Amino acid sequence: MLLAVLPHSLCVPSDERQEFQEASVQMMNQLMSQISATMQASLDAENEKVAGAEAKKAELEENILAAETALSEAQAVTSAHQTELSVACAATQSVLAEVARAREMHKASDEAQALAQTDKDALEAAVVGD
Repeated sequence: MLLAVLPHSLCVPSDERQEFQEASVQMMNQLMSQISATMQASLDAENEKVAGAEAKKAELEENILAAETALSEAQAVTSAHQTELSVACAATQSVLAEVARAREMHKASDEAQALAQTDKDALEAAVVGD
């Protein structure tokens, strides 16, 4: 009914409107105010959601920066430890080579001692046998 009366009410200048025309314009005004209020409330609610999302985004970005900083620090520590490990491995290899040379020298010494003991035993046997 409001839609049928509205064109005949709005097209009439406000000072020339009859009572039913003024009433239909007022009803339309109230309806538009209600719609506007509802839309504003929805807009405000959505703006609050956006503000909450932006706050969460800022928090997450801070977390990302903190994580990237921690990663950089961890990589620096890892690199330092890797360098220490390389130095330790080189020292270990050097010591192992030294131990291998010492074992070879010990083995050669044992063989020379065994040969000398055999010669000694042969000489003692020859001296006792004379």
